[in-house]
Amino acid sequence: MIDFSGHPPLVAVEDLPEGVTATDDLIGTVCEAVRGWCGWHIAPSHSETLVIDNSGNTVVHLPTMHLTAVEKVEDYDGRELSGFRFSRDGMLHREGGWPKGFQAISASVTHGLAAAPADVIAVVVDMIRDYMAAEEASASGPAPTDVRLDGAQIQFESYSVAGVRRRIATSYGQILNRYRL
Repeated sequence: MIDFSGHPPLVAVEDLPEGVTATDDLIGTVCEAVRGWCGWHIAPSHSETLVIDNSGNTVVHLPTMHLTAVEKVEDYDGRELSGFRFSRDGMLHREGGWPKGFQAISASVTHGLAAAPADVIAVVVDMIRDYMAAEEASASGPAPTDVRLDGAQIQFESYSVAGVRRRIATSYGQILNRYRL
């Protein structure tokens, strides 16, 4: 699991649309859920060192979809590796292959989009609105767990991601798949 807690949020409190209020903690939790589902931080662009397991292939996939620079690549013993090329999609190719093993490669890179795309921001805002609606609904009493009508019954699942009631994949997958590793 990747820890995104050190990254700035995809949307700041002051950038929320009128009528949408949220704490920094709620925004952070929603952004963590979006980033976790996508598998990388998305935005903003920043430099960091990524440690990668490898099975000895000639191509290594870094957890990013927008790689802008590779400053240095080292093996697990700290020896600098050279003779590689990289793609913007986060792949490193080295003709002689890469070291094999767990935590075999350490890549110091710059990656991520300059700012969160509008569609990602819209997802974050919608998740916050959904949380707000859940809070309002819980203030008026417990939510139903099932509904019955004319012999048919629908049961609802309980979701616990920041109080958001919808599954990310089902509700937002069509949008976020563009950013998912």
